[in-house]
Amino acid sequence: MGPIPHSVESFDRLLTEVREGVSALRAHDPGNRWFASIELQLEDVREATRGGRCPSASDLARYNFGLLADRAVDDIDRPLAQKLYSLAYFLAHWPKPNPH
Repeated sequence: MGPIPHSVESFDRLLTEVREGVSALRAHDPGNRWFASIELQLEDVREATRGGRCPSASDLARYNFGLLADRAVDDIDRPLAQKLYSLAYFLAHWPKPNPH
């Protein structure tokens, strides 16, 4: 796994970087359904976490891009796969809002 984002802001930066990398993979292999699924899931993540929102349990249940990264990306672009794993980990451990 790559470096874990340390804040919602660093998560957002990594998400933008990873979305660009996945888009580049799709451009080289537009018929690859796994790349397409990862790309769609990352768009959904962007919407679900916009403005620092905590993703809902139902949002999290829909995301399997970490698993897809292992099957479809790791052999092609290991650094990108590592970043996808980091995003998936951070989502699963999203910081709880401060009650103050």
